[in-house]
Amino acid sequence: MQWTESSLNARAWSPWPPLAPRDMLYQRVQKTAQLGDTSAAPSFILWTLLSTMPDSETFDNQKTAQQALARSEALMRIASRLGRLGGWEVDVLRGQIRWSEETRKIHEVASDWMPNLEQALAFYHPDDRDTVGSAIKRCMKEGIPYDLELRFQTAKGRDIWVRVIGESVRDDDGTVIALHGAIQDVTERKQAEQGIQAMEMRFRQVADHMPFLMWSADAAGRTEFSNRYLYDYTGADPSLPSLAGWQS
Repeated sequence: MQWTESSLNARAWSPWPPLAPRDMLYQRVQKTAQLGDTSAAPSFILWTLLSTMPDSETFDNQKTAQQALARSEALMRIASRLGRLGGWEVDVLRGQIRWSEETRKIHEVASDWMPNLEQALAFYHPDDRDTVGSAIKRCMKEGIPYDLELRFQTAKGRDIWVRVIGESVRDDDGTVIALHGAIQDVTERKQAEQGIQAMEMRFRQVADHMPFLMWSADAAGRTEFSNRYLYDYTGADPSLPSLAGWQS
């Protein structure tokens, strides 16, 4: 999904457009929900609440519209905190970067700190910096969106994992004039995944030293796991899938 310059005119910056049509809000919530399980629930709650609000053209006056906007932004802040999800925007023409409140909290910087692109990239692990930098350049030049999970160090020196997505904003001539997207702290999920991988590795090491056959198979008979002893006993080739040819 891409935004045009005309769709963004005269709006105060936020990661999500204020008083947008319901279909636009719904697409935004879908994008937010894709960032991980922790953000899906608050995003759904936010959509449910916003979907009950009247469209902007039905507001009786500007004061009512401003009050509704303040309520929606408050709800979005709550959803962002629950999902550890922040928004950001890059003005390609001016070289300016804007961060939401939650984005600054993820970076652990002051509430009024505004980085340039080089400073923003410096938070990423040195081995991941080229990956995200190249993705940003492709998005700026060709409008190619990106979705990455990368190692990250906050301003206070904490090592975390983040998921970052970005997409382009084009003017009416099709020129990329801005990027916007989201960043989410996914450290807890990554640590859980790494813990599972470590347990699986320890189990395999133990199983490979057992002096008897161990294996598991699915309902179709495809082998899902087998220990080293099974290959030694059957003479099967470990490089072949599902112990192919072991019967012979």
